[in-house]
Amino acid sequence: APYRERSPERVASDLDALAAAHGAGIFYLSEDTISPAHLSGISAELRGSSPRLRLATDLRPEKAVTARACREWADAGLIATALGVESASPRILRLMRKGLKTQDADLAIANLAEAGVAVEVMCFTDFPTESLNEALETIRFLERRSDRISLFMCGIFSLTHGSAVAADPEAFGV
Repeated sequence: APYRERSPERVASDLDALAAAHGAGIFYLSEDTISPAHLSGISAELRGSSPRLRLATDLRPEKAVTARACREWADAGLIATALGVESASPRILRLMRKGLKTQDADLAIANLAEAGVAVEVMCFTDFPTESLNEALETIRFLERRSDRISLFMCGIFSLTHGSAVAADPEAFGV
């Protein structure tokens, strides 16, 4: 189904209604990844809400995850986020075509942790053509940032229907 984004005003209103109806105070915004701009809009709507709601969600580890944005999100109730880092190998990230860079992930982790937001990092190994050394780059990346990471998941690549690898396996050496 096509992705549709609710307005920040609507998200805040829905969260307020759910909190009132169910006595809930912590919400997980479940979607693949919320854009930093949209999270900023939601945060602006929730800032100063009573009762104070707390949130967790998924984010792309991109340049827009700035120190200022992270502080604003935390002030508005963000308590945890999961980052789809995927790999710390620049070559593998380029192959994945996700537009992610290791240095952006590093900065996002630091900015979120400094703002007091619990950071979960999601990675995987065994992407087609990934070498042992490239897989170890990801493990070392996690290890060097262990003081800023609250939780990590490191899975094994799995081919899924509709993915770029499934659509053009030869391009990925499969």
